[in-house]
Amino acid sequence: MKRKWTYLLAAGLTVCLAAGCGSEKTEASPETAVVLEETNETGKALSQAETPEVTVQTEVQEAGLQDVAALLGMKDEDTAELFGGGAENWTEDKSFYIGRIYTVDLYGESCQVFTTCGADKTVESISIWIVNGNRDVTEEEAKAWESRVTEFMKESPVIDGETSEGGSKNYRWRGDGLAASMHQMKDILSVSLQPAVGELDQASAAKEQTAAQNDAEETTGYADNFAVDSQAAASFAEEIKTAVAEKDLEKLADLSGFPVYVGLPEIGGVETREDFLALGSERIFTEELLQSVASADTANLEPSRAGFVLTDGSGANIVFGVRDGALGITGINY
Repeated sequence: MKRKWTYLLAAGLTVCLAAGCGSEKTEASPETAVVLEETNETGKALSQAETPEVTVQTEVQEAGLQDVAALLGMKDEDTAELFGGGAENWTEDKSFYIGRIYTVDLYGESCQVFTTCGADKTVESISIWIVNGNRDVTEEEAKAWESRVTEFMKESPVIDGETSEGGSKNYRWRGDGLAASMHQMKDILSVSLQPAVGELDQASAAKEQTAAQNDAEETTGYADNFAVDSQAAASFAEEIKTAVAEKDLEKLADLSGFPVYVGLPEIGGVETREDFLALGSERIFTEELLQSVASADTANLEPSRAGFVLTDGSGANIVFGVRDGALGITGINY
């Protein structure tokens, strides 16, 4: 049977037919901008069962590391429509705004890009998830991403000599006021970017340390999160991991800098140690939190204004940072 096609185009629709565009299927409806009607040789419309699916082409957002890094320092509201639009990312109870989630085509690969915002809703850090547990990471793609970050940062990475306790191979770059890191595991490959605020080269750091020792015999504590060296951050993180593994709520309270945010329904800010202990171990130590903290890598924690995040990459995590010159837990998210 011969068939012929009738195309009706509603005003205002642009259909992307360019090469490289992705495709998205949609059902025909009165609101659909393109109405595709198939008729037989007599002009009679075919039944729904005989009508083929309508495919509308949508443009894929392509970018490079320089485009993603440009988000740093931007106001969250100004990033909302970039890369095809970013979905708002909140804690489960909607009490704490984290940032946005984008799907971006980076170097021909579809990646999820996460932003983290500070209290003033300015983008403070970016995480790019290339492989997120859905398949094994190949050495070829790990080398390709190492090369891309190296080219972008204009310097070679420092690579950990041994695989971390969490099974991660870690790469770190510093340059031009920007810090980058790449974490490679069996089925995870991610790249993180953030401003290298407060970071100094080794010679300058040594000079400042000597000057500080000459000015005073004892220190008054950390000035901010960026003043905490990696060894101190890792040591404190290991204490948290021990407390969580033992489900020791009192030990966790000892490590907290109150008030502490607890992302449980109807909880939010917890002002005192007594209120925290009253929540009970069963509510605090969920299976998701236990697994995330146990698998978290403590060797290469990156500081931000919000602090250090102890997590395996899932939504459950513990955040710690400087409170009154000392390290303390500031938030527990689920």
